[in-house]
Amino acid sequence: MSTFLSTLVLYFLGFLLIYCPADLAVARPDSAQVESLVELQRMLFRDTFDQADSIAEALIRDYPDDPCGYLFASISLVSRSFDVEEEYRSDLFHSYLDSAECIVEREFQRSSCDSAWLYLCAGHIKAYRALWEGRFGSIITAVKQSRSARGDYIAGVEVDSTLYDLYFGLGLYHYWKSAKAGFLRKIGLIKDDKELGIAQLYLAYDLSIVSSESARSALIWIWLDQRQYDSVIVLAQQMYRQFPEGKAFLWAQGKAYMAMEQYDSAGAMFEMLNRYFAEHSGNFYNRVETDYFCAVCYEEMGDIDRLREVHIRVKSYVDSIPEETKRRQKKKLRFLTK
Repeated sequence: MSTFLSTLVLYFLGFLLIYCPADLAVARPDSAQVESLVELQRMLFRDTFDQADSIAEALIRDYPDDPCGYLFASISLVSRSFDVEEEYRSDLFHSYLDSAECIVEREFQRSSCDSAWLYLCAGHIKAYRALWEGRFGSIITAVKQSRSARGDYIAGVEVDSTLYDLYFGLGLYHYWKSAKAGFLRKIGLIKDDKELGIAQLYLAYDLSIVSSESARSALIWIWLDQRQYDSVIVLAQQMYRQFPEGKAFLWAQGKAYMAMEQYDSAGAMFEMLNRYFAEHSGNFYNRVETDYFCAVCYEEMGDIDRLREVHIRVKSYVDSIPEETKRRQKKKLRFLTK
């Protein structure tokens, strides 16, 4: 390279250092931030939500110009909501996302260059709004937020295609958009991007900064949707050994064993879950849910004694179930108390 070209390159790099300071602050998380973000997700896999909240609060304090603290605080809250099958502090959840969104917008305005990390955060903010809307709000809003999240992930890839955490968001979008399209996918109105989504999740699993274990967990539910039950069981067992407090991995195994008509193994998974819900009072929805699956397994096996035990167990707490939960679980309670 000539001296002139070398000088020109150095000048250009110097220009970036001078005129893109905000981007350098949010281009990639530092090692301490990465460690905290990964550890927070591990706490969520273990269902230790208070510890996840503490890590999020520390991130908010230590990285005030990065949206991740607020973003992951909201993720912890929505994870609790899914764990108990009801809304949990939704106002605070939306407040955290609003704060994260304000930081993203401010940092984009301050910067003369784009940041793939900010696009990742922007996409996740919309993706988790979509997740909440899909469970507790409007399906139409959920679809709109999901599509908008996809746009942010794609914009991030255009800035830096080596930020493989972006492919975690894209993989989830492409797979579940296609899987849920059903008839519209079959007649060609919606493109079938399921294989693309799986490939993108593998990229995130292999190469992402903070999304590797989340991508691995996401694949469990994709294999369940794909009816690849052996793969579900292998992967869920691996993650359960790593996170033995995590109930999601027992749910996945139970559903896979049930689909394979291995009712004894399925019943064992649901019994483990049921004991947890019995010991931790308040989650009557999932207590009914696991008792129902236990009863179905024992009925399929012709095990009248264990089936009778489930019916007796349910009758011991049915009067304590809140009316709203009784309404939501009406059909299953009718089966369990007949």
